[in-house]
Amino acid sequence: MIPAFTLVWGDDTHKQRQFEEAFAAKVVDPGFAAMNLQVLDGDVDASTVAASVATPPFGPGGRLVVVRNCRFFSGRKKEDDEADAPDDADGSALATLFEQGLPPGCHLLMIVEGKLDKRKALTKIAVAKATVREFSNTDTPWNQDGSKAWISEYAQKLGVGIQPQAIEALIAATSGDRWRLSSELDKLALYTEGAPITLEAILTMSAPSDADVFAVLETLAQRDALGTIKGFQRLLTLDKPERVLATLSTMLRGWHKAKHLSEKGLDNVALAQEMGWKPGRVPHELARLKRWNSVQLQKALNALLDAELAIKTGRGRDQLALTFEVMVSRMLAA
Repeated sequence: MIPAFTLVWGDDTHKQRQFEEAFAAKVVDPGFAAMNLQVLDGDVDASTVAASVATPPFGPGGRLVVVRNCRFFSGRKKEDDEADAPDDADGSALATLFEQGLPPGCHLLMIVEGKLDKRKALTKIAVAKATVREFSNTDTPWNQDGSKAWISEYAQKLGVGIQPQAIEALIAATSGDRWRLSSELDKLALYTEGAPITLEAILTMSAPSDADVFAVLETLAQRDALGTIKGFQRLLTLDKPERVLATLSTMLRGWHKAKHLSEKGLDNVALAQEMGWKPGRVPHELARLKRWNSVQLQKALNALLDAELAIKTGRGRDQLALTFEVMVSRMLAA
């Protein structure tokens, strides 16, 4: 029997979409989907959801209302909510719906992208009344084995290979989101026409994202001057130089502090506490920085801050490419 209320949550949006498609196929007759399948955005009011799902189905099959990125059961507020508005300010219509039930043949699928806020009264009611499914990734920025294996398998299904650096860049760009990963991989497979997917292909095809910052940081960590300069040139075409430098200076400060603490003899647990990291992240970051010591990182940070000052005061803005080339030369000469 198909449940009237279904609540799906977690950060694996790919599995969530797959579940949504399979669920819709069970409930809705394809010939009547235009009338019996309604997808709502997460910022919709609870009263609108209640009214939509209370409409009886037309023709054969059932009626399904899907609420994507549903905010009623998470910590996310509606964009125009007042900062001090009660969490369940507009949830009373849904609470009533859960208590009264739905008309025969009507179904409500609520999708939360992230964690449930179990402190909310409405969440407690929903968990008690609905069928609940969790679809979550187990990856973290320093433990990405699950995403790496998934990307390799998906690429293999598409009939293409993929280089290790390309895998890491995709994870950085998508935060391991399976739905976004599948979309990017589909696009990249068409672009490469059967050739292996490379980091260069990702930077060519992808929209401005964390993948570009990742590429610069990786070439910098490898002390690759030409690759770092090329990476900066790409970033400058996508974003303001001040914002690029601010992002990179934050990363360099973190690298310097971590390396300095490691050189002082702190073990992984103590270093993680000082950095605000989980212990598993420490060896990942230190391995990345094996070609650097803390003194070199401090000099590299100084070079970056000098370039940032030159751009802010106008001295380096007229010749940005030269400013960045000099900066990279100074960073890697450390």
